[in-house]
Amino acid sequence: MPSERSEKNEIELPNTGGVFYRCFRVFTRIVYKLLGGTSTGAELVPKEGRAFFASNHTGLLEPFWIHVCIPRTHISIVSKKELFQKQPLTWFMTQVGAFWIDRANPGRRLFQLCKATFDSGCDLLMFPQGTRCKVFSRESFKPGLGHLASSNEVMVVPVYYEGFRDPITGRFRRLSVRFGAPIMPFGSDGKLKSKQQIEDEVYRAILQMELETEMRRR
Repeated sequence: MPSERSEKNEIELPNTGGVFYRCFRVFTRIVYKLLGGTSTGAELVPKEGRAFFASNHTGLLEPFWIHVCIPRTHISIVSKKELFQKQPLTWFMTQVGAFWIDRANPGRRLFQLCKATFDSGCDLLMFPQGTRCKVFSRESFKPGLGHLASSNEVMVVPVYYEGFRDPITGRFRRLSVRFGAPIMPFGSDGKLKSKQQIEDEVYRAILQMELETEMRRR
């Protein structure tokens, strides 16, 4: 379990440049393809500029499926503290690029980790719902992403993920990851957007991708 000292004072970034990290991405990408997984919208992701990748959250493995679909190399994953309480899971999560936060009290640690991650040249994958949810709704969308994006002046790339089974009907379907157009931290007037505006735009973008996916399936 993370120590009290490390929780309060030390900011240790996960390893996104090691051999294990690179091999795991290659292996996971191969498995994703063998399972028939698809990825669309990667061309919408800018080649430059740090970014949050914000996705809906329905299952256990989607962080890894989304991670390998992101058309960038160094991506850290914001994960819950509970996954870092025992070895060897703590080692594994760190090696694949994840760091922990206390979902009940993310506070300063999350802000420091995000800033340090962007300063190191990495991007971040996070789930604004904070936990797995069957339904993607504004009520399940936790506050905080807008503040982090605004304070770090980074874009947010909305992501919509569909797993093997529909969380509502239980029907099987194909794995898919879809990227939307990035939400920039600055408006057309050059002024920094409010945290609420950023969160509203991200929510609407993910919801729109969900609705379009449902329409194509019918």
